[in-house]
Amino acid sequence: MGFLLVTAVLVVSFGRIGDMYGRVRMYNLGFAVFTLFSILLSVTWLTGDAGALWIILMRVGQGIGGAFLFANSSAILTDAFPSNERGKAMGINGVALVTGSFLGWSSVACSLPSNGGSSSSSRFPSASLARYGPTSS
Repeated sequence: MGFLLVTAVLVVSFGRIGDMYGRVRMYNLGFAVFTLFSILLSVTWLTGDAGALWIILMRVGQGIGGAFLFANSSAILTDAFPSNERGKAMGINGVALVTGSFLGWSSVACSLPSNGGSSSSSRFPSASLARYGPTSS
């Protein structure tokens, strides 16, 4: 929820910043910010409420990077393709976005335990740490 909220609020402003300082530069900054917060999200050492707050804040940081990416990707495509091929390029970009979202959710759903199966703590260590503290394996 934090990711979507931050992205929705900032995408228009970051589009304008991309117009002023360079779309590709802001797009690359978005990748750097998103990657940094993804790494920080994966090294959760906190437990309980503090761990949950850490995860939420890191997702908000990812939303800032995502806003840079979303705001400038369509503008870069519009600049890169001639007017008679723009629709196809934007359509392929949209299909890739939806496919990535679907594959991400389905991979999480397939990795969750079912009917008392194996725990997801080995696959999602940050989620395990936030709930139960460091595991001793």
